[in-house]
Amino acid sequence: MGLIPLFAVDANLPEGDAGRFQTGTVIVEVTDGKLTIVDLDRECKDKYTAMAKKIHLLSDREVRNLNKQGSFPDGNGLYLQVSDTGSKAWFYRYQVNHKGRKHGLGSYPTVTLKSARLRAEDCRTLRSEGIDPIEHKRQKDADKILEGAKTVTFKDCALLYIKSHKKGWKNRKHESQWSNTLETYAYPFIGDIAVQKIDVGLVMQVIEPIWHEKTETASRVRQRIEKVLDWAKVMQYRTGDNPAVWRGHIQNLLPKRSKVQKVQHFKAMPYVALPVERVAPMAPDLHPC
Repeated sequence: MGLIPLFAVDANLPEGDAGRFQTGTVIVEVTDGKLTIVDLDRECKDKYTAMAKKIHLLSDREVRNLNKQGSFPDGNGLYLQVSDTGSKAWFYRYQVNHKGRKHGLGSYPTVTLKSARLRAEDCRTLRSEGIDPIEHKRQKDADKILEGAKTVTFKDCALLYIKSHKKGWKNRKHESQWSNTLETYAYPFIGDIAVQKIDVGLVMQVIEPIWHEKTETASRVRQRIEKVLDWAKVMQYRTGDNPAVWRGHIQNLLPKRSKVQKVQHFKAMPYVALPVERVAPMAPDLHPC
């Protein structure tokens, strides 16, 4: 590991907590797990050498046999926590802005004493770089989710959306309508594309070709794409705004429905075919033959 800066440990804090900086820089040499103090007067050297000995306080046997509820230090911020039910878990204790934090390192015996010490060492390395281990893990988890989302396609999300919502649809036809419209109009363009990569241009490739001739169908397809993308965002398969939103978005790229949607008029009914009760109010003096 070479030379690393050593931080003081406040006497009022549990062993291993990072405390306040000493005046000047304290340097230790680490060799085979042992710490040797360099360039300190005798009093300080004795103080920090004694502190350095307070590591690896637990043994495999002690960890295995501990059944008393509480937190048991191993040194350098590593603790074994035993619950009232006897379950055991490791955590690393440290400070950020003089406030204590506990970062879970896994449960025992899945995580052994040796593995817990290695994980605690990783945490100490992060702290020496000014990084909070808890926030570091959260960011890694988020990155992992986004990385996995790169392989989740729009069709994958659409099928999962339909599966999770179909029981709430009162009309059984809704499932077939959803499946058929997406299969016919959306999947050929965006079905195999990662849902994270769906943008306005791709949505328009689906909607624009059918907007003029099948306006109502195009509108429903857009709505369904929007709902699938909203679902994908909640599931953390994508980030950012929804490119299929109509108001203030897609509506600016297409002509109004009233300008393109054909109005289908019904054929007029012959006057003599109207029921008497409908004719009488309009022509009270007329009587059916």
